[in-house]
Amino acid sequence: MRFPVSNTLAFCLSLAALAAAAAVSTSTHPAFAQVAPRVQGTYAIRLSAMEAQEAKRIAAIASGLGKLEPEAVKHWQGVLEIMTAPHGRLNIVIANGEVAVKAGERAALKSPSSGAARVLDANRQVTQKLDGDVLVQRFTAKALNGEPLAVPLQVTSRHVLAKDQRALTVQTRMEGGVLSQPADFQVSYDRI
Repeated sequence: MRFPVSNTLAFCLSLAALAAAAAVSTSTHPAFAQVAPRVQGTYAIRLSAMEAQEAKRIAAIASGLGKLEPEAVKHWQGVLEIMTAPHGRLNIVIANGEVAVKAGERAALKSPSSGAARVLDANRQVTQKLDGDVLVQRFTAKALNGEPLAVPLQVTSRHVLAKDQRALTVQTRMEGGVLSQPADFQVSYDRI
């Protein structure tokens, strides 16, 4: 079937106008204008830094527990070391108003990207929020291993992406709970 030139030209112009309108609407509509945060991605632990960083993490926890009796230090050192053990792989997804962080084989830890708390159970909650390009994750526990804590334990992790957008440093601070002083440590990852 042949179309007269004027109808074909009108049809092409109509398509061009629709395409232009779609381009404008997708660039201005909030659902389409979102850009994925730079920190979003999959990372593998930097093996070259792991041994030194692991020694610092263990020493920071031991130092934070310093005022407890030796048996209590031994018990809580084990609990906190297991709780904060780094994972070989980290996956961060930020979409649809939600932050999901999957560490190793664990299920993804999800919460609103607004920073609103997500209650995990009667004793634990998590908040996750972007602060610029930094993902701040805060875990609060009123009890650990079924043992109530006089002061809640707070673990705050800042996921900081290097300027080259390849290296990710997770800076962690644990305070409260059974710790007499904060324990600070970090883990380095590389984007894969």
